[in-house]
Amino acid sequence: MKLKTKLSRSYLGKPISFRTYPKNYFLLTSRPQHYNREFDNPATGRKIPVFLLQKMKDYQIVEFLTRNGNQSKNYILQEISQNDRLKRLFKLH
Repeated sequence: MKLKTKLSRSYLGKPISFRTYPKNYFLLTSRPQHYNREFDNPATGRKIPVFLLQKMKDYQIVEFLTRNGNQSKNYILQEISQNDRLKRLFKLH
């Protein structure tokens, strides 16, 4: 199966792309063994940052959100605390 590297998709038949929502942030996820830097652009030298995620303890999640997502920290923590599936996923008590 060949992965398409086109940065646009459609929603309800209308084309959308990252440029459609310039104020949004996007998180692309993939298993490391299947990501071959398809979204990089050698012509411009643009490389998408790649992060390997690690398990975090509850206090580390709060610290991370405080440092990196302070504007949305309370919203994210509230959503986790109100959703049992998210609680199990993040193991936040």
